[in-house]
Amino acid sequence: MNLREQIAAYGKDLKVKKINVEGFKEFYIREVSAGDRESFEEQLTDDTIGNRVRATIFIKSVCDKDGNLLYTDDDLEEVNGYKFTLLTKVFNESNKLNGVAGFDAVDDSLKNS
Repeated sequence: MNLREQIAAYGKDLKVKKINVEGFKEFYIREVSAGDRESFEEQLTDDTIGNRVRATIFIKSVCDKDGNLLYTDDDLEEVNGYKFTLLTKVFNESNKLNGVAGFDAVDDSLKNS
C-alpha cells in the first residue's frame, strides 16, 4: 500500500464511540467527517441553522454501531425538539471525540444543580 492509500484508509476510518445515555442500552456517535464539518461551518455562516447548533451536531454525530449516520439535515426541526439534556450530552461527547475544547460549561452547570 502506497502512502496515498494509507492516508485514504486512515482518513476514512471515522472513530465510533459508544456513549452512556440514560434510557438506552446502546447509543453511538462518530467522528465528524471533514465534509460534515465544512457543511456545519457553512450553515453557521449563512445562518441556515440559526440557534440549532446542538441539533446540528447531533445530526452529524449520532450513528449506528457501524458508523452510519442515523439523521440528515432534513431532520433538523425534529431533532431540535428533542430533550435539551440529550442534545447537550451528544454535543459535549462529540466535541470531545472531535478534539473541540471548551464546550462543557452547560453540562457542568447541570451536574451542579
